[in-house]
Amino acid sequence: MPCYEVKINSVEFKAKNIEKLKTALKELGIFFNEYNGVISFGRFSINTKTETANYPRGEEDRINDIKMKYSEKMIQEIAMKKRWIFKMTQNNQGQIIKY
Repeated sequence: MPCYEVKINSVEFKAKNIEKLKTALKELGIFFNEYNGVISFGRFSINTKTETANYPRGEEDRINDIKMKYSEKMIQEIAMKKRWIFKMTQNNQGQIIKY
């Protein structure tokens, strides 16, 4: 019987735009490695092929921060394509203005 055990959680993480995901990670100050569709950092991993994220129990907030930053990057891209203005107003809230 081991002295300790690490419990890993897994959640669905549908990141279709890998470059935006990498940008989001960089903006959060996360240094990562990528190999064969798996982005890993510390005890975290995001598999872009199976669309899952594995992380240590108790680190849900960090995965949620990554998901929020990725969503922000995707919304910014869509707003730019449509020539709308997107700005973050508060933590986890944004505003899109169409002219």
